[in-house]
Amino acid sequence: MFKKSLSPLFLLAILFLLASCSEETGEPAESFVAQLPPDSIHWIPLVEADTFESGCVALQPGDSGSEHSSMSWQEMLVVLRGEGEIIIGGKEKLPIHAGEAVYIPRQTIHQLHCTGDSVLQYVYVAAKTEP
Repeated sequence: MFKKSLSPLFLLAILFLLASCSEETGEPAESFVAQLPPDSIHWIPLVEADTFESGCVALQPGDSGSEHSSMSWQEMLVVLRGEGEIIIGGKEKLPIHAGEAVYIPRQTIHQLHCTGDSVLQYVYVAAKTEP
């Protein structure tokens, strides 16, 4: 797993571009605009397909996402605002901040916590790598 500081707006544009491509042909699918969740919403899906999905999560200060495994999916998180930590394998804790991207390999248990005084908001993109 790695974390890298990148422009979140640039990454968000790339994520939406990838999400708009058809799985079969790679050609653009129907255009869409998705509203990111306000602070009070925990999760909203953006795109769901057989081998690809994305969504936006807003965690309130002190809140945590569920601990789960990426199973046969690779995930990338783009932190839009706030700060927190991601726990890998139940023990390794890495701080995360706005403007950073996090990669989570398949078969990896992980959980996010909002450790700051404001909302931790991120977009995730998951791609299925195995049937």
